[in-house]
Amino acid sequence: MGDSHSSSSSSSAGAKFMLKFRSSDNQENCRRILLSHSGEGHVQGDILERIQHKHLHALKSILQQHVSDFTEQLEKAKTEGPVPHEYANTLKRDIGQACLKELRLHLETAQQEASEIFVDEAFCYRCNKACPIHPPASVRGGRNYINVGGNVCIPWSGMNQSVKAKAKGWLSEFTIPMLVWLYDLRQQDVTFLIQECSVACCRVAWCSVVYVLFCKDGL
Repeated sequence: MGDSHSSSSSSSAGAKFMLKFRSSDNQENCRRILLSHSGEGHVQGDILERIQHKHLHALKSILQQHVSDFTEQLEKAKTEGPVPHEYANTLKRDIGQACLKELRLHLETAQQEASEIFVDEAFCYRCNKACPIHPPASVRGGRNYINVGGNVCIPWSGMNQSVKAKAKGWLSEFTIPMLVWLYDLRQQDVTFLIQECSVACCRVAWCSVVYVLFCKDGL
């Protein structure tokens, strides 16, 4: 679970080139692969390292409350007999989207009340020290700023969809890294934003988040 920052531009002769500034992943094995590419930019860890601890704790508490609400309602329904898949899926969808809304509200309010809820640096496993998360102006120059992420694949994957107990949708713990990734990028001048995910993802809800954060501002 991570993302990658790249910058692209054209030379005066028209030749295109790309500078990979940073990659990140919370899995050690994945970082090892990233580090095996010599000179391919900074390699950092978990996306959740980018947000201040008190806000991360608040987000996790909101998620857990909605997960508990879903579990309680589902267990209550089971006491009255077999629960149809349609009922369980609708319950998960409704509570999941309510959770998504509350998580977004916390981040929106926090960004309005505080000048900065995200950090500027994170530990780099290539440099063995704290390095910038986003390319500074001196590095970026006039290049396009491209970010590629894949942080909500697991709860929406075809494999997990086939095992209903694992198909948590927005009630998955991966919803928080997705929102941290998006809200952090909101503060950057991103040219292209690419999210790799499963076709099973609730694209209506996801696209609504992206539109509110970026599209109406010109991305």
